[in-house]
Amino acid sequence: MPVKNQGGAPRGNKNAAGHGAPKKNKNAVKHGLYEKLSMDDMTEDEKNLYLSLLDASGHHEELAELRYKYICIMKSEDHNKHLLRQLVSKIRHILINECYVHTEYEDKQLKRKEVDKVIQELLKIV
Repeated sequence: MPVKNQGGAPRGNKNAAGHGAPKKNKNAVKHGLYEKLSMDDMTEDEKNLYLSLLDASGHHEELAELRYKYICIMKSEDHNKHLLRQLVSKIRHILINECYVHTEYEDKQLKRKEVDKVIQELLKIV
């Protein structure tokens, strides 16, 4: 029975050594919504903006990060409505689940309106 071709490069082959994308490459990043923020990759202005948002959100990192990403998306040329809806949905989830919005209302419609007001306040561009 003949030996089947295994495919791929032979063992010890160094033809591709040193090739490929450099470390921390951002070529594939379109909008940054799903990207993990790193202070090392930010400019001084971006760091100052993020830190001011962190202070304004009561040191809640996830909320500050979402506000930062919202501002970055709004500053970009392409305002993707789907991304913005996703971002607002994540903020709403944080506000409701982590009790940032306290209401005495049993009516869900009234609670949603109150949450929406808080979201509008949070997303005012600095």
